[in-house]
Amino acid sequence: KQEQLISPGDNVLISISGGSDSTALTVLLYELKNTLKINNLACAHFNHRLRGKEADRDENFCKLLAEKLELPFYSGFLTEKNPKGKSSQAFYREKRYKFLREISAKNNFNKIATGHTIDDNVETILMRLLSGTGSSGLTGINPIINNIIRPINTLTRKELEKVLEEKEQNYVFDSSNLDDKYLRNALRLNILPEISKIFPSYKNAIARFSEIIKEEDNYLNEIVFDKFTRYVEEKTNMIKIPYSVFNSKEIPIFRRLIKYCSEKLGVNLSHKNIKKLKIT
Repeated sequence: KQEQLISPGDNVLISISGGSDSTALTVLLYELKNTLKINNLACAHFNHRLRGKEADRDENFCKLLAEKLELPFYSGFLTEKNPKGKSSQAFYREKRYKFLREISAKNNFNKIATGHTIDDNVETILMRLLSGTGSSGLTGINPIINNIIRPINTLTRKELEKVLEEKEQNYVFDSSNLDDKYLRNALRLNILPEISKIFPSYKNAIARFSEIIKEEDNYLNEIVFDKFTRYVEEKTNMIKIPYSVFNSKEIPIFRRLIKYCSEKLGVNLSHKNIKKLKIT
């Protein structure tokens, strides 16, 4: 509510996996439906079909929870194989969100709510940092992107588990979360417990850091947008940037503008490639 993620009259589709985060999200939105003046609330579950009976158990749990709360329930499943050379996690995420967008469009839901928490945000920031991201990557998971919202992004996983315990609401556990061959799991299982021994409040500290970076990032983007609207000439399949717009002290703005222009042209330039560009 503080981020104005949900407005009166919204039709909200909850992405539910059956885990503690999305189960807590479902229960909380159900209880706050009238307070937030949500017009229509429903659940959607995507079965990746990767864990056999356990995956079917998760889907059945989500269906029964929706029935218990008298919420409409939609389900889908993966029918394609992950193409070679593509990250499996990225592929599964892409198909899941495609399913959610299709259900949303067909049934007039204007918001899709996901169960991302402070824990998810911290993990994402650290993975990006250790992968060499730019400052924009350190802003973390945005609470809202287009029609996708993260209503519980200010809560920790432990806080949500406590909520479920108090409400005597069970949830399911995804056994693949214990497999540290996945980068996020390796970070969560092997590295973060060690960090917490030295910095017990690291989650809140990184969350605050992310907010500071986000404010600075937004300011820099405003400068970039101002330069784009004032100086850049946009034509079909071409964007012309006057050389005189920049000086050697504005390299960070120059790189951001190049990235902004390339994205408008449908080209995704990596930070490594952009860094090779120089103002002389």
